[in-house]
Amino acid sequence: MNRFFVPLAIISLPIYPASGSFLYNKTGGQLNYDSSTIISSYDAQENESGLQEDGFMDLAIAVEENRDWSDREEIEYYVVQEWDSLNSLVEDFQLQKNTLIWANGIVKEKIKIGDELTILPMNGILYTVKKSDSISRVADLHEIAAWAVLKANNLPQGYELKIGEKIILPWAKPYVTIASTQKNFRGPDGVVRGSINGKFTPKIVNPGGRGFVPGHCTFFVAQRLDITWRGHAKSWYQNAINQGKAVWQVAKPWAAIVWRGPGYNVTYGHVGVVIEVQDEHIIVQDMNYAGLWVVTTRKESIHNSRIVGYVYP
Repeated sequence: MNRFFVPLAIISLPIYPASGSFLYNKTGGQLNYDSSTIISSYDAQENESGLQEDGFMDLAIAVEENRDWSDREEIEYYVVQEWDSLNSLVEDFQLQKNTLIWANGIVKEKIKIGDELTILPMNGILYTVKKSDSISRVADLHEIAAWAVLKANNLPQGYELKIGEKIILPWAKPYVTIASTQKNFRGPDGVVRGSINGKFTPKIVNPGGRGFVPGHCTFFVAQRLDITWRGHAKSWYQNAINQGKAVWQVAKPWAAIVWRGPGYNVTYGHVGVVIEVQDEHIIVQDMNYAGLWVVTTRKESIHNSRIVGYVYP
């Protein structure tokens, strides 16, 4: 009796688990994460709202991409009359008081007859472009979305700013530069690492997370910084270099931090946002460190050997 054997080809395909790592539990949290680093945490699906702590409406709500600004698209100039007051002008132009104060350098809320005031078409600030400025850089420094700056100023994608040019930064507040000095510290492993002390308050400026998977660390960072590259968290440092972005081995507020290795999702890596630097320690915010959608604020050492580096989008 003849027997025919049909060879079977077994193809092994890579599996991308919904939770983001083979070492994740049912809720998405890493099985081997260090809970001692966690200062606080919350579920982003339940707790995030449209209002920021300072009372400003979140940019995603206040400056929607399809918002109609046709009623007043350009900067106007107004000469103060005898019947005017700062409060009446705020009501007349439907602007926040701070918008008028910042645009005109008003001191102690005092204006006088004959003053020529700069009236912005929307709430925010009037910014003068400096050397090395770019749309993304200026937007990130003022915690707003780059696309909102382009739209507010009727600028095309890829526009290059010119030194001395004045642009409107919608819903932004003046950026205060704090003098900072790099400090260097030798770690237990003998390696000298640097840090620049300071604080940064991240806000959601890209609600869609640039297309990254919701609930994951990459999604969280891309909501808050101008991330223009793709890839798993572990490849962000190199991908940023490939795009000509600034990368550094010095801890500084406002950076995206990249980890790789045990404790930080050994398969896909992990990323977060540096919100504060205190000499040899950093405070970071991230998502999916302790569970899908779970946002954690954590404190750890700059000497953590799992830190790949810092990216400044």
